[in-house]
Amino acid sequence: MATAQLRARPAAASLSSLNIDATRMQFELEALLHPEVRNEVAAPKRDEESFGEIERKLQDFVRVLDQMGHLLEAERDQQQRAIMGKRVHTYRQRLSEFNGVLESKKQRYDRLSYQQQQRDQLFGNRSNDADGVLNLIGDYHQERDSLNNSHNIADQTINVAYSVLDNLQQQRSKLMGAHSKLQNIAQVLGLSDSLLNVIDRREKGDALLVYGGMAATCIFLFIVWRLTAAS
Repeated sequence: MATAQLRARPAAASLSSLNIDATRMQFELEALLHPEVRNEVAAPKRDEESFGEIERKLQDFVRVLDQMGHLLEAERDQQQRAIMGKRVHTYRQRLSEFNGVLESKKQRYDRLSYQQQQRDQLFGNRSNDADGVLNLIGDYHQERDSLNNSHNIADQTINVAYSVLDNLQQQRSKLMGAHSKLQNIAQVLGLSDSLLNVIDRREKGDALLVYGGMAATCIFLFIVWRLTAAS
């Protein structure tokens, strides 16, 4: 089904859509690589079929990661390129882990099949293999717990890194907004100083006109009075 969806997707897929596909495939592979232990022991034929399905999904996973790598080379947004580059790197690490787990399961399956054949030849009945099956179940439980712990630690580390990156981006946006506001305030203060200087000069000019007019009027009246008194 995953292969059909990949073929149905247009060639010019975006990094976001490919990232969604990669995340879904990762969860599907985790579900296939960690089934119930009783299925692995009681249904070896089903294991052979699941191995083929896992290999097909791994090939699809590799194809999606290669497409993301090609798109990253052409990505111009440095921030988007850095974020997606880290995710592709994480996906490739998980791909390597999946391949290792699959190889380990194949080896265990081959060993289990061989041991089962030997038991059938010796005893002709699986009921005598209870101790071996219990030991094998214990091994599978230990392996599953170890892988789950590793996955949880990796997921927590990635989530912390994404949170730190988001906080840094928010702080950068706040600082840019504060810087813009400071520039606006500085411009407003500069305009206010210029306006006050113009008003001050205008008031001084008006005062000179008033006092000059008063002095000229007094001189004129004094001249008129002298001329009148002389006549």
